[in-house]
Amino acid sequence: MQAISSVKPSDGKTDVPRGDAIEVVFSEDMDEAPSKVPGSFTRTKQGSASPVVGRPPSYDSATKLATLKPSQDLDSLSSYVAVLKSGADGVKTLDGNPLTANKTWSFNTEQ
Repeated sequence: MQAISSVKPSDGKTDVPRGDAIEVVFSEDMDEAPSKVPGSFTRTKQGSASPVVGRPPSYDSATKLATLKPSQDLDSLSSYVAVLKSGADGVKTLDGNPLTANKTWSFNTEQ
C-alpha cells in the first residue's frame, strides 16, 4: 500500500534551503509509533553510508504529516536521498499495513 500523497522537497528539487525539513503527507491515517522510529524516515548525503543524524521524525495525525527536521543545516551544494522505509519495521497505516515499497527521493541543497 502506497499511502503517500506528497513529499517535500519534491524528487529532483534543486536549491533546497539547507535548514528545511523533509515532509511527507499521507493519504490515510498512519500509526504514529513506526513513523517516529529514527530508522523509518532518513536522509543520507549521497556517497555516504550513514544517514544524517538529526532530530527524530515527528507525525501529526490531524494533518497526516510526517516531518524530519535537521538538527543543523545540511551541507551546501550537496545531494541528499530521503527514504521512508516499508516492511515490518517501517512506516505503517493505522490498520497495520506497511508501505508496499520504500519511498525514495532525492534533492540538492542551495549554496
